[in-house]
Amino acid sequence: MTAFQQMVAEMVDYYLANGGADVTRAEIRNLAPIFSFKNDWPQAYRWAMARVDAFEKAERRRAEERELQRMDNMMKTMMKPDLSDDNICRCLERLMKEEWKPGERLFNKQTHWQAVFRIMSDAGLFADDDFDGFDSWVKRTIPSELRRLYSKQSVKNISQTLFCKPFRQWKYDSTLMKKRDPFDRMKRIAERFEQLLNERG
Repeated sequence: MTAFQQMVAEMVDYYLANGGADVTRAEIRNLAPIFSFKNDWPQAYRWAMARVDAFEKAERRRAEERELQRMDNMMKTMMKPDLSDDNICRCLERLMKEEWKPGERLFNKQTHWQAVFRIMSDAGLFADDDFDGFDSWVKRTIPSELRRLYSKQSVKNISQTLFCKPFRQWKYDSTLMKKRDPFDRMKRIAERFEQLLNERG
């Protein structure tokens, strides 16, 4: 690159940084009458315009990426569950009215609170072993009629079961559970609780 071309390159970079592509194009065209007598001006001009085009293309790509990121963040926000105490209580109330079989409540054992704890733990509300924190939250937040089956010890026993793993990792293991039905039922409770938390409107 000649000294003249280097000068043009520095001018282009300056205008791109401070004015953008349109301003730079206008400035380059304004330079044409001034430098037309130089033999290397045509080459410098083509290089400068190509650099502006590349800059503009990169700016468009960055703008598209920013828009995609904005849309992604918006979708994540829309899909984020409502983990307020009021909504959790509403979801539990709905959950405890659902049926497993005709005439038989889905949520009808102390151990079923393990599914509630698991989903709330997966959501980051409680650590995997924060049974004291969960117990305090239940007694402070959940109406007595909804926690009549609740037992802290029963929830604590989750650490001795396959339900101690994150919900997405639950898989039936016949060596740990002789019957399949209790597993399917617990999985259904956790699944429905999560679905209810994610519902909007």
